[in-house]
Amino acid sequence: MLKVAVSPSSIAPSNTLSASIKSLMPENESRYEQKEVEFDLNLFSSTSKTHYARFNYDLRNDNTMIKEKIRPFLEQLKELELMHNNFRSQNDMHSLLTLKDMNDSLMETCNAILDVYDMVLNHVSEIKTCSALRIVPFTNSLTNFACLKHIMGVILLFPYSFYYKLGINRITLCDDIVLLKEEHKEIYKRRLLNGLLPTKQVRTKEAVTRYIFLLIAHHMNEKVPQIHKEWVSSFWPSYKKKWNTYSKTILEDQQKSLTYLLSKDRKTQLLLESTDPKMKEKAKKMKSFLKVIDSEMIID
Repeated sequence: MLKVAVSPSSIAPSNTLSASIKSLMPENESRYEQKEVEFDLNLFSSTSKTHYARFNYDLRNDNTMIKEKIRPFLEQLKELELMHNNFRSQNDMHSLLTLKDMNDSLMETCNAILDVYDMVLNHVSEIKTCSALRIVPFTNSLTNFACLKHIMGVILLFPYSFYYKLGINRITLCDDIVLLKEEHKEIYKRRLLNGLLPTKQVRTKEAVTRYIFLLIAHHMNEKVPQIHKEWVSSFWPSYKKKWNTYSKTILEDQQKSLTYLLSKDRKTQLLLESTDPKMKEKAKKMKSFLKVIDSEMIID
């Protein structure tokens, strides 16, 4: 059985709705004048259909196998983080080659880990546009190094079998997403919830944790619609609005319960309890949902 363990520093508190999907909704922009290429929005969509063939015969054994397979890569992540911290502490920005080498090594290590998880880490390398959105390319930088490090820290909180059962099989990194037309906000939001991550907007540990938990909550509701129905029935029975699986309020509520449930930082839990008296009850229900999705999830 794979045990979910979270260090006190792994998850920061999320106590406002301002730092949420809403905060990722940009104003219209027209400041990018580089050459653009048309793209298919499906390129950035996760799919509920899985194409894994290597480990899906016995997920319980798979989790054990995968834990062993990623162990050397986790050591590489630790070494890269140490190099990164030394680079920053020296405040020596003249060695851009060193920074590029670290970013390239981190991308390679992250890809190796996600490959074992049967997930793909894509990155946008050129401006892509459609009638709704403009996707600004991912670029190697100090900020993106930190973002990648945080992404891996959150992803590894869950076992391989969990992502397999939800059908989460890719994350696509870009620098930013520009909403071109106000009427396409729903398209923008769905791209975010299907794994398109703008590192310019989602770069801190708190923001990355919130983003991935929102993505997971979205896929849980999609995969098991009863989860959405039970959540609304239990915690939002008097609200008259017709909820759907892309409701910002519901997803953020579930995201906060995941934060509470997986955080070992009592201060974070107390803060969430103070802002929502029902938080313990919500966390208990979320725990039951996680078990429905994947019996391998064990949370203290």
